[in-house]
Amino acid sequence: MRKRIKRFVGGLFIGFIGCAVLHLPLIDADEAIETNLAIQAKAAIAIDSESGKIFYEQDATTPHYIASTTKLLSMYLIYHQLHTGKLNMDEQVTISATTSALSQDWQLSNVLLYEGQNYSVKQLIEAGFLESANAAVVALAEKVAGSEVAFVDQMREQLQAWGITDGTIVNSTGLNNAFLGAGRYPGSGEQEENQLSAKDLAIVARHLIQEFPEILQMTNQTQAIFTEPTGENLLLTNTNQMLTGMPVATEGVDGLKTGTTDLAGACFVGTVKRGDTRLITIVLNADNGTEQTTTRFTETARLMEWVYAQWHRQTLDVTTLAIPKQHTVLVKEGKQQVATIGLDKTVTVWLQKGMNAANLTIKPTFVNGTEVNAPVQTGKKLGTATISLTQDSLGYLEQKEQPQAAIVTKESVNKANVFVLTWRKVKQFFS
Repeated sequence: MRKRIKRFVGGLFIGFIGCAVLHLPLIDADEAIETNLAIQAKAAIAIDSESGKIFYEQDATTPHYIASTTKLLSMYLIYHQLHTGKLNMDEQVTISATTSALSQDWQLSNVLLYEGQNYSVKQLIEAGFLESANAAVVALAEKVAGSEVAFVDQMREQLQAWGITDGTIVNSTGLNNAFLGAGRYPGSGEQEENQLSAKDLAIVARHLIQEFPEILQMTNQTQAIFTEPTGENLLLTNTNQMLTGMPVATEGVDGLKTGTTDLAGACFVGTVKRGDTRLITIVLNADNGTEQTTTRFTETARLMEWVYAQWHRQTLDVTTLAIPKQHTVLVKEGKQQVATIGLDKTVTVWLQKGMNAANLTIKPTFVNGTEVNAPVQTGKKLGTATISLTQDSLGYLEQKEQPQAAIVTKESVNKANVFVLTWRKVKQFFS
């Protein structure tokens, strides 16, 4: 991972960053209609944070090296500890000899951590997020799990719990194992690195933001002060160049995490909120870039602008829509032997420009089959139906998150009297 030069400052004043802000033009209407956007990266994805709707994907299900974007998963576990009261921001973390040695590797992103010295959890989180300090994250991993190896086990278990089974996690930072020496995870290769797909990373980032939204108060900082045990102050500068005042400042961006290794190239997990829509974007190995390139940021900005120009929500009244091949259900012992069914209320769907909102695919699921017992009341729920745009092949991070409407009876049916029921049995006997 890349080398960073640290700057010490005498006081607690954080200066303004002097830089030229890149103003990215909004996509015009004609360009916005384009559907075959190509991002200069090996893999990319853009989703709606709230619903998990996928707006764009490019080789999004193939595992790739992810470098320090790994730290999002590590931070999820750390923030979980904070929320459950097993850890607090002011709690002190004592630095081990191996972690101190790692912090002194000049080739890596780090803040110097001294063996036997104490640093607060908040200090280490800020260093891990803003400067991508590797040893700071290892120190937190040791605090949470007792060792980095045990922490990696927790990372793997968490991915499994989310249904992610195609990834490779060998350390808490995203470093190449070559930097970890004898401390690497047992059985992992000397040159191995963490791998996840863009879609996997989107799942991780979404859980992090949804469950611990306060994390954005950390990731939206352009700078922070890291106070050494000696009392000296180190100025941390966020590696995310899309924040306000940074070189590729983009409206609404407030996170999340960069990552760079030789194998991973330049990676970025971004998030932006405009109005009531928050996007999460993943760009992996952007144009085989290095730390100095802005490609991962300019391509992320391009992707964000494209999504906002392309997609919009629309509320549809589905009460008038018919359920394919199933317009009625049988009513056992009913005065009428069938009851009409339909969908209840409205659903909100995402439409891309050029899609026809009237062209819907409805997939019903009945809880107890298509037969009910009399009496039946109007509005009795029989199951659910997923509603999707027929032209939309992208779907959702999890299919269960697709828009759904209840399948209900549209009329009431009383139970037939004993004479009617007897006559039906006679007819059935002779038929």
